[in-house]
This record gives sequence, C-alpha cells and structure tokens, in this order.
Amino acid sequence: MKWFTPVAEVELCGHATLASAHYLWSQELVSINDVIKFETKSGILECKTDNKYIYMYFPLIETKNIYHLNNLDKYLGNKPEYIKKSKWDLIAIFNNHNDIINLDPKFNELKQFSSRGVIVTSPGNEKYNFFARFFAPNLRVNEDYVTGSIYCSLAPYWSERLGLKNMIAYQASERPGIIDLKVYKDKVRIGGKAKTITIGKSI
Repeated sequence: MKWFTPVAEVELCGHATLASAHYLWSQELVSINDVIKFETKSGILECKTDNKYIYMYFPLIETKNIYHLNNLDKYLGNKPEYIKKSKWDLIAIFNNHNDIINLDPKFNELKQFSSRGVIVTSPGNEKYNFFARFFAPNLRVNEDYVTGSIYCSLAPYWSERLGLKNMIAYQASERPGIIDLKVYKDKVRIGGKAKTITIGKSI
C-alpha cells in the first residue's frame, strides 16, 4: 500500500488504511475474522475488527523536546506550553482544549517549517483524554480532518503524562473524529469506524 497527498507520497496514513481494510471486509474479499496485513513504507501494518471498530496496529514513534522555535506561536495564533518533535512533525502542546479549538493558523507562514506538518494537542475534558488538530500546508492539506498517523507519537506522549494505556482522543477539526487508542511497548493500536458512501468501477 502507498499513500499520496496532492503533492507528495507520505510514509504513513491512517484514514486511508482504515478505509482500505473496511472495503476488503465489507466486500467480503477477506473474511471478517482474518487479520489484514498491508506491506508499506512503514513496515507491515496489521488491521483487525470486532465488527464495531477497525483497529490498526501502527509503529510507536518517540518524541524529543524543542525548547524554542522562532515564530511558531505567532503563526499558530497562540503560545504553546511545550514544543516537541516526532519523526515527521512538530508538536505544540497547549494547556487547555479551548486553546487549540480556537486557533486560526497562518498556513502560508507554517510552510517555512521543514516538517511534514504541525500537530497541536492539549489535555482533554470529561469525555476525552486529549484533543488534537493537524496542519500540513506543505502537503497542500491546510488541516486534515482525522489523522491516524499523528497518534503514533501523541498516544505514547499522553500515555506517559496521564498514566494511561487506553485512551480516547478527539481530533477537533471542521469534520471531527473520535479515536480509540491503546499503547503497547512498540506499537499503538488506533481504532476507528468506517462507512461506505460510494462505490465506483473502472471501465
């Protein structure tokens, strides 16, 4: 499996993997009881289902601290509490979920950073363990609706900070999503739902 944005190939993509697994099961091309394994640039990715959720097993990605980054707060529209970096993305950590919900980023200016994109995240509320948004103007995706791959780094960070292995995240985009997470030693289980909207045929 390979994934492409309008301008580049990416190493990992959650929603496309979820949709592909859903299609294979829903069209009975694979038994609902079977594990689907996709060969990708990020290794072999397994998908399982319990008929309610589809669970993707993605690699766990560590993060490191960045103590200052010129103009990031200016371009995001608010100053984060901390800044971290993962394999692909910058991560801006805020104190409150309203801080990230109310952000109005300057997307053209964010393009100056060489990362794949900028993740913003915060502690959650009574319903969700943490919130997130993802901006990737360098990939011609100003804001992605729900981004499975960012939880490879967010899940272990929040797991350590909150002392939890099982978490529910909320991606607060214009078309938001709820993500079911479980952290293992070297993997993150990312759970979500999929629904078939249209089916096309090549002729």
